[in-house]
Amino acid sequence: MKLRFFFWSTLLFQVAFAQTYEELKGGLLPQRACFDVYYYDLHLQIIPEKQFIQGTNTIFFKILSESEEIQLDLFENMYIREVIFENQKLKFERKFDAFFVKFPRKLRKDSLYNVKVAYHGKPVSSRSVRKDNGFFWVKHNEKDLVAVQCQISGASLWIPCKEHLGDEPDSVRLH
Repeated sequence: MKLRFFFWSTLLFQVAFAQTYEELKGGLLPQRACFDVYYYDLHLQIIPEKQFIQGTNTIFFKILSESEEIQLDLFENMYIREVIFENQKLKFERKFDAFFVKFPRKLRKDSLYNVKVAYHGKPVSSRSVRKDNGFFWVKHNEKDLVAVQCQISGASLWIPCKEHLGDEPDSVRLH
C-alpha cells in the first residue's frame, strides 16, 4: 500500500510540475521573464562541405528581477559545449529546445551581465529557402552558397538566444 501511494504521488508530482515543449518555446516562464537581452556578439564558422556550424554567442543582458537561473534557447539538435560566466563554466540543463543556465549566485536587479555560449552542430536543413525553415546549402558555379530562413521557427534554430517576441536585442555583431 505504501509503495502504491509513493508511486501515484510521484507520478502526480511529475505531471503537475512538468513543462511542455509549447510552454518552454513560447511561454514567459520566470527564468525567461527575469532578464532583458540588449546585445548579441556572435562568432560563427560555417563549414559548407559538412553542412556544419560552430561558434560562440556572447549574450549581454540586464536583470529585471533577481534570479539564479535564466532560460535560453537553441534547437536540441545543436550541441552546447559550454556556458561561461565571469571566466567560469556554468551548469546548465537541457529541456527540448531550451536550456536553463544556473548561476553561482543571485543576479541583482538592474545589473548588466553576459554569458558566452559555445556550440556546434548540423542545423536543420531546408529544401527551399522560400518555403521551409532551416539552412539552405547549394553550390553555384563551384562556389558554396548558404542561406538561412528562420522567420517561423526563430533564430534558436542556429544560434543560442532568448527566443521570445517580446524581447529583441538592440543590436547584433557578427564575426
